[in-house]
Amino acid sequence: MEPFISIVVPVYNVENYIKECIESLLNQSYDNYEIILVDDGSKDDSGAICDQYTDFDRIRVYHQPNKGVTEARKFGVEKSQGQYITFVDSDDTLRDTALSYLVSGLEDENTSMVISSISKAPFTSTPAKIDVDEAIMDFVAGGLKFDTGPCGKLYRRSLFGNDVFNIPREITKGEDMLMNVRLLFGCNASDAIKFMPGRIYNYRIRSGSVTTKRKFDVEYESKFYDVMRSSIPAERVQSLEPYIYSSAFRSFANNTFRYTQLPEYIQNSKLYSDLRNAIGKRDTGNLYIEKKLIKRTSGMSRQFWRIAWLLKYGPDRVVKRLRRKLHSAN
Repeated sequence: MEPFISIVVPVYNVENYIKECIESLLNQSYDNYEIILVDDGSKDDSGAICDQYTDFDRIRVYHQPNKGVTEARKFGVEKSQGQYITFVDSDDTLRDTALSYLVSGLEDENTSMVISSISKAPFTSTPAKIDVDEAIMDFVAGGLKFDTGPCGKLYRRSLFGNDVFNIPREITKGEDMLMNVRLLFGCNASDAIKFMPGRIYNYRIRSGSVTTKRKFDVEYESKFYDVMRSSIPAERVQSLEPYIYSSAFRSFANNTFRYTQLPEYIQNSKLYSDLRNAIGKRDTGNLYIEKKLIKRTSGMSRQFWRIAWLLKYGPDRVVKRLRRKLHSAN
């Protein structure tokens, strides 16, 4: 029997996109599913547009005061009835075969999560079973193989424990990565993660979204990785610390290219100090693991390693290097 799927859609100020999103969900070739629309206190006509679809048997619409996307997803999961959950952002769309494709990854009874490609190039051209620990390391490291967001995935309902959505409201970017890490720790050691290389999710990049408008802030990054550590069982934190630094360092290094100087508050921050220590001579093991992880996916350029070397010796050389690069680019 085909499993019943719940599509949870948090909705906020997307009046220009929500109708297209809903129509794509209604046009699925798969038949055994429901759509949960959670209007998170939209200030535009998004909520009213959602209400236009209440006559559809498979659609349920809820409205709540604005609490953020994490709380909207939590509310949607609580109201859903599916054996499996998938998330769709309200400005994106699904291809008409999306649910059928994801469900095809549930051929084994012990499959807890199905992951498809969204923005990353698939690391394999054929479906692959992934060990739970391997998936945990990849997600904690920031997603070297997999997209760390909630979309384009199928989750067994039983994974959603009480703490999955217990994420501080101020974490507005990367909160879905934290959710996935917690979900993975909810898996049993014998469970399987299925990777499906096909692209079934249409991701829209638009100005004004949380992803595009938030600027890099080292204090936010420090807070984020504190929450990341608290998302990992205490007995696993030490063994996963290199992967946490891997994620933090990649985020820091990639954002460093946007600046011609490093402000003093960055130089004096705990995150910056931790990153320097993690790749310095006193802790070369972390750098080795970072290199090993990246080598496995061939996902990083020589520029990344130049930044790694420069960070090890301090911000002055970073600035000097960046200025040379900016000058040569112009």
